[in-house]
Amino acid sequence: YLYNFMGELAVQCRFAMCRKSIGGELADALELPRGHESLLICLANIFATGILLALRTYTLLTMKSKIFRKIVFAKHLKGLEQFNKLWSMKNGKRMHKAALNAMPGKEPR
Repeated sequence: YLYNFMGELAVQCRFAMCRKSIGGELADALELPRGHESLLICLANIFATGILLALRTYTLLTMKSKIFRKIVFAKHLKGLEQFNKLWSMKNGKRMHKAALNAMPGKEPR
């Protein structure tokens, strides 16, 4: 029952996010489901509003605060470096395996 509730909440949250992003008139014209008034719809709207509010706050802080911008930049740079390091290590193994599968019996260079 909880799995079904969470799945339905996710669907309603996507609908709410789309409606908030493109506006009610366009959402109605595109026939996006509005949903009937219920606790689930209310929770979805609250969650979607919270996500948009957090995104707006993050964006404004990044634009207006030099200290916050430096911290965010450093975190993003560290994340990109970690991703690149991990990808570089694993990509060679994946390519070697793909080459072995593509050419059985031959050792790739």
